Amino acid sequence: MPMSPVGRTARWVAAQRALESKRADRLFEDSLAEPLAGADGFAMAMTARLVRPGLAKDAPDPYIPIRTAFLDNALLRAMAEGDLRQVVILAAGLDTRAFRLSWPPGTWLFEIDRDEIFDHKEVVLHAAAARPTCKRTVVRADLTRDWVWHLTAADFDPMRPAAFLVEGLLPYLDAAAVASLFEAIGPVAARGSWIGLDVVGNSMLTSPYVTPFLAFLQDMGCPWRFGTDEPEALLKRHGWSTTAVCPGEPGAHFGRWPYPVLPRDLPGIPRSYLVTGWR
Repeated sequence: MPMSPVGRTARWVAAQRALESKRADRLFEDSLAEPLAGADGFAMAMTARLVRPGLAKDAPDPYIPIRTAFLDNALLRAMAEGDLRQVVILAAGLDTRAFRLSWPPGTWLFEIDRDEIFDHKEVVLHAAAARPTCKRTVVRADLTRDWVWHLTAADFDPMRPAAFLVEGLLPYLDAAAVASLFEAIGPVAARGSWIGLDVVGNSMLTSPYVTPFLAFLQDMGCPWRFGTDEPEALLKRHGWSTTAVCPGEPGAHFGRWPYPVLPRDLPGIPRSYLVTGWR
């Protein structure tokens, strides 16, 4: 079954992880990314390179590797610090953390996404004889519907704290859907739960500097709709205490960020945020 436009972006992200994995100085290694991406994912990655602001078309993409490595590190650190053993990846796409990270004993990871994603993903994983490094449960659910019921029906325990990962999703939602998502997470995120996510700033949606890239997304049928330059305030409204860093700042550079890192209070600058925190 053909994937929806947003579903296809999961192949694009997998292609970026595969390209990173081929580097001698790679930030992570994902042997499953290449077959998951397929030709379609690499074609999108190559097309996206032509419309990125400020980078040569043959330059590697800096954002996805930085985002992946940052959230890898933050998630594993949270598992240790909070003694967490439940992990929920919302809009999991072609994420392979269940297979490539070294999880604490007893970790149970729940991946939530639509049928179109898992119809592709599970076939590829089976063909690769992939074996998870934790207990892994696939939850087939649409995040715009009652996904919480599906999660608890899969034996997720809402009374125990968990780590929630929301990666690469929020820009594709509108403001009402973002609010609904965090409202839905609230009742199943016990005290002591952790969250990690990324979100773009408002100027990323309006800056002429980013127009060609935004047009690329529009033409694909998956435009970006949501941004905020106050991610900590957004999460605080939903019961989370978080901090946000921009790619290129300490802890989110990895020697890869090619752009100037400008103060957050400087208006009109396209930026994105990597957000982590606790409930």
